[in-house]
Amino acid sequence: MATTGTKKLVILLLLLPLIISFIYTLVPIRIIGGTFDTTQQVKFMTYNIHFGVGMDDELNLERIVQNIRVENPDIIGLQEVENGRITSGGIHMAEWIARALGMYYYYYPAVNEHAFGCALLSRYPIVNITAYDMPTIQLERVLIHGTIQLNSTFTLDVFVTHLGLSNDNTTAQIQFILDKTSKIPGPKVLMGDFNLWNNTPQIKNVTSFFIDTASAYNPSNPGDTFPSWPAPEPGNRIDYIFATNFTALIDSHVVTDMIPGIHAAYEFGSDHLPVVTTLQY
Repeated sequence: MATTGTKKLVILLLLLPLIISFIYTLVPIRIIGGTFDTTQQVKFMTYNIHFGVGMDDELNLERIVQNIRVENPDIIGLQEVENGRITSGGIHMAEWIARALGMYYYYYPAVNEHAFGCALLSRYPIVNITAYDMPTIQLERVLIHGTIQLNSTFTLDVFVTHLGLSNDNTTAQIQFILDKTSKIPGPKVLMGDFNLWNNTPQIKNVTSFFIDTASAYNPSNPGDTFPSWPAPEPGNRIDYIFATNFTALIDSHVVTDMIPGIHAAYEFGSDHLPVVTTLQY
């Protein structure tokens, strides 16, 4: 009898995170809206969150939220987002982060419905969403397209993606992305982890259609993004925010200091650094 009781306790402990996560999803998200009508500006962030595991090898989504709040962005593209896996405590990461930030969200998974997905978060309503599986040789790769309603008359199309590594078919993936984005008129933003340096032919192909906001804002030092700690290697810029049809580029930078006065592994929630761009429309 004691053995049976122990088994039941172990099963309960394993299922508890999933039960809590399910109950959590039943509570509506309290949205904290943006201020586009008064500023005409939108702050974007792209952040590969490394499944919530920081440079100290600890899983900590609260730290990811803290890293994001350093900049308080309006629209966020996340990569390497899990959903419901035991390794992440059964948590729907995109929803958890969206709740903590008071944002609308959409999550699209790669790899057996649970892992390696991308997410789009926004302070403004996401009024239309489409998700695509991209051509790949290795792990599945995805592209999210969301239309975001900034006010009653102005919408913005935002694309979030995560390309494959060097031995994947990134040329085909870039062409797939450009085929999809070229069909959308008006202002567009394309952001994510491209796993490509800015001097590669694939990125040069992107910049034939989009403005690389980091390079446009600071041509001499657009900022490196990987690894986050102790510091990115020179030339390792693989996370980008591209844009079209904006009236002014207000700012673009890599977020390198998560906790002022501290420079240690536990400061960084991911192996990537976030990139932030503010645009005016």
